[in-house]
Parts: sequence; structure tokens; C-alpha cells
Amino acid sequence: MRSGIALPFLAVCLCMMGLPVTASAQNRVAFVTSATGSANLSTWDESADGLTGLVAADSICTTLATAGELNNSGNFVAWLSDSVDDAYCRLHNLSGKMEANCGELKLPVSAGPWVRTDGVPFAPSIEMFLTNTSLVYTPLRIDENGVALPLDSWVWTASNRDGTLSPVGNCADWDGTPLEPARSGRVDRTSVNWTDQTNIACGFLNVHLYCFETLSGPALVLPDSPGRIAFATENTGNGDLGSWPQADPGTVGIAAGDSICNNQASSAGLPHPGTYKAWLSDATTDAHDRFTYDAPWVRVDGFEIASSLADLIDGVLFTSNNLNQFGNHMSNNSAWTGTNADGTAHADHCDSWQSTGGDGREGRVNAVSEGWTSTSSIACTTTFVRLHCLSDVNPDRVYANGFE
Repeated sequence: MRSGIALPFLAVCLCMMGLPVTASAQNRVAFVTSATGSANLSTWDESADGLTGLVAADSICTTLATAGELNNSGNFVAWLSDSVDDAYCRLHNLSGKMEANCGELKLPVSAGPWVRTDGVPFAPSIEMFLTNTSLVYTPLRIDENGVALPLDSWVWTASNRDGTLSPVGNCADWDGTPLEPARSGRVDRTSVNWTDQTNIACGFLNVHLYCFETLSGPALVLPDSPGRIAFATENTGNGDLGSWPQADPGTVGIAAGDSICNNQASSAGLPHPGTYKAWLSDATTDAHDRFTYDAPWVRVDGFEIASSLADLIDGVLFTSNNLNQFGNHMSNNSAWTGTNADGTAHADHCDSWQSTGGDGREGRVNAVSEGWTSTSSIACTTTFVRLHCLSDVNPDRVYANGFE
């Protein structure tokens, strides 16, 4: 399934290890602006005098791309929609609405793929990128200078996951005057919520923009990082884990969760069956104490999630654990955890995962902030909740068996 690290992608692999890299001149680039401002885009310092709306937004992107010494700085547009243009069309240097094929005879599908300014893949070509689950490799939290923004940074978009105008509002086509809010995304999320997370009042000042280089570029070479496999379960269920059809008969609580993970891993033919554990805490157990070995965890597509157990619980993942055991990207789904950001037990754990009474702590599979494990508490009767599954195999076996 996965062999060795591909040499053409050495720059990205070095970046994952914390060494500086720069994006290839051939790759299309996307970034989040270091600058912020209100939804009245004409008031931003980076917007030329007299420019308003989407024209002002594109001026901001050009100005910052130039300051960041990015190639083709004049070919960047803001990821924004308004009453006339959808963001989808704008990535093709076209005007109009996606439902009208952006003014073309056929819907254009040539934009992308994109890397971040640190050289790490962000998203594939637009046909895959703007699917129902919004296929995003890594969070777009790197600015034009290659600097990572705080994980709680918000971004103006007014755009749905498919690049069309959000029905919520767009601040009167980005002049910032109405009272209604505009839709925004957040840089700590991958699928869907990177563009479609919440509503923000038009006058709020500390909001960024996403900027994309338009049209098509070469295919990306994706990483093949060595490590133990992590995934989120394809199946969902309530807080009584022993009631899941995927649990081994007679198992309850965390033991049922582990059996679910191992059965899901086996269904996809993942390596080292029997070594998978659910990321769960209960009344007597902290999740971080359940893992014997320490080594990197990677998704089934080769992207590293965390380099170690300490990295897993330091409040920021490299990318989200939002692929299931078959490698399919998932949306902004919940996962039962009962676990705080530091890997210790939360008070809400559905009576040690044996009851549908009370509440259970959940994380989000598309989060790279501490929200991956601790977002909110929800009723244990909720049935559309997944599990985070991580292999606890001895790393000597990982590097010796040839799979990675």
C-alpha cells in the first residue's frame, strides 16, 4: 500500500521535520493573509485607494503575495464570493456563478492543485478539493511569509464548501455596512470548516483572507511518511460502545472501543491488526496512559498527524485525523473521546462508555487544534459519533516489516 519516501517530495518531508523549505516555482500556492480587517475591504491598509469589494480583496492578496516574494504575485485572488461571483469561478479567473458554468459553455475544472507557502500540499485539483467532504490535506494556516497563524484565527469567505455563495450573507458585497453577518472559516480545520465554520459580524476587525493562485498547476507528489497508522472510524454509534455492531461480543467500555478500532482496521487490511486502540478516557483511565510505545502516527494517505505522544497532546496536530480506515476524507464529524487536550480524562464519558445516559466529551475529526480531542460535551444518546483509532505497535516492527 505504501512503500518508501518519494525523493521528489523531499522538500515537504523536510518541512514536516521542522526544516525550512520553499514551494516549487511550478506549484500553485495558497496562503492566509497575515493582515486582518473588517468586512469593509476598502478600509484595509493593503487595499489600493478607491477599490471596494472583491477588487479590493484581490488587491490585498496581490500586495501581500508581492511582499512575501511569491512567484506570480499578480495571479492571486481572494477566496470570496459575492452576489455576482462565486469563489469557484474566481479560481479560474472567471466571473459569474457556478450554476451558470461561470459564464462558460461547460463548468471549468482546471484550477489547482495547491501547496502552502511552506511547500506542504494544501488541496488537490478543484474537482476533488470542493467535494461534499472538501478534500483538504493540511490546514491553510500559513501566511504569505511562511509563518503559521494562531489556531483561533478566522477568515472571511462567504463561501460554502463547494465554492458557491453562502446564504448567510456577505456584508453587502464586502462593503461592511449591514447588520447581518458573513460566513467565515477557521484555520485550525481541514474539511468543510476551513471555509464554512460560523457567522461573524461585518464590523469585526481581526479577520483574515485566503488567497489562491489561479488556474492549473502540476500534480502534487504526496508524502509517504513512516509511522504507525491512525484513522477515524467509518462507522458511528452512541456512547454505549458495547452496543455498536462493530464491537466484539461481550465487550464494554474502552475494551469495546478498542475492538471496534481493530475490527475497522482489519476490514481495510491495515497493518499490525490487533494493535489499534481507541483514543478514550474513562472514570479510571487517562487516554495518554493507554499507549505503551512512542513514535509518529500517520494517516493512511501518508500525512503525519503527530510525531510523538507528546506532540499528540500539545494542542496542535500537523494535520487532522479525518480519514477513515479506507482513506476516505470525512467532514466535520464528532468523535467520542472523554479526553481533555492534555490527554487526561474529562468528567463526561458516558459512564465509562457503558451508558446512553448523561454526556460524553467529543472532539472533531477535522480539527488540528485541541478541538480534535476536546470540543464540547454532547448527549450519550447521539448516534452519529465516530472514534479516533491509533496503532500502539512497537515502532521496531513498523520500520522493520517493509510496509512503511
